[in-house]
Amino acid sequence: MDHPVQLSIENPAVSMDSTGQILWAVQSEIQAVYLRSLFEQKEANDGERLTLSVKNLGSSEISPQTLAHSSNGHFFMACGDGKYIVYTYKQYDAIALKIRHYGQGLEFVWAAHPNMFAVRESATNVKIKKNFKDHKSIRSDMMLEGISGGPLLALRSNDSLCFFDWESAALVRRIEITSKSVYWSDNREMVAICGDDSFYVFKYSAEAVANATEVTEDGIEDAFKVIGEQAEAVETGFWIGDCFIFTTALTINRINHYAGGEIVTVAHVDRPLCLLGYMAEDSRVYAVDKDLNVISYELFQSDLEYQTATMRRDIGTRGGPQICRICRLPSSANLPNLPSTANFKKVDLPNLPSSANFEICRTQYNFD
Repeated sequence: MDHPVQLSIENPAVSMDSTGQILWAVQSEIQAVYLRSLFEQKEANDGERLTLSVKNLGSSEISPQTLAHSSNGHFFMACGDGKYIVYTYKQYDAIALKIRHYGQGLEFVWAAHPNMFAVRESATNVKIKKNFKDHKSIRSDMMLEGISGGPLLALRSNDSLCFFDWESAALVRRIEITSKSVYWSDNREMVAICGDDSFYVFKYSAEAVANATEVTEDGIEDAFKVIGEQAEAVETGFWIGDCFIFTTALTINRINHYAGGEIVTVAHVDRPLCLLGYMAEDSRVYAVDKDLNVISYELFQSDLEYQTATMRRDIGTRGGPQICRICRLPSSANLPNLPSTANFKKVDLPNLPSSANFEICRTQYNFD
């Protein structure tokens, strides 16, 4: 599933789909860049501004404050000025912007299914559309601060978060939590719920929802299970497998990843960044700053999987890491003799393994 990013009003709207197509808005102008053109070029340096060819797609009828691709990338929406527009878009098409649907709305989010979306029409009313036709309506008894898309439709108020089924508009679960954003993993099992100064990770059980025999006024009790809480303010984020990648808010600018209860810093950055997504083809995380400069950082998915398995003590069947390093992560997991894969971590000499294990590491993974 794609990871559309919605920035605050003072920043440009931007979205990247799973193919590496980035769309952004400069006032009412829609522009596109394509990361695939970089894959055959020289290796990019972490944090370095990328030189990209920008294609002008045309002017939108509104000044978009948010942009977001549908999950299959066949559509993208622009929302702003109390209106929304859904465009069809084909790469390299001479006439790129074609309006598929439009309407009035304060906020727009996509479902996991590409032909469903929701529009927040007022502070209490949300309309679900399917195949661009009215499908269901949800009227909240609380003032809504926002909505979030994904496998379930989330309605955010000042003290609770309500998840609804897209098809039936039935309440799945009400969680008493203050939130500003919701991020789902691609497998639709993990969800990060982010507040002003912390975030929670929950595991969603579609099976429990399907087999539920009791539904209370707060929904299905077993729909979500709390995995952990972290005192980190999340600005933007997305998932790679079971790892949550995020940028920090407030005054300290970092790119972090969370897995198995542990937060690891990928990079310290000198300015606020908005995460766009991850491209497995070149193992890089892409981000953009407020001036539309695109930068990237190398991050191996196999390393993330290895670290996740380490924290879960599920390492017996895992393959070798891309680059073998010795770092603090295995020590924090009470596995001090296990070599780490994190090529971005510092070596922690006090936690070096025994000479026998180090020799195995050196010979098996060509580590010197």
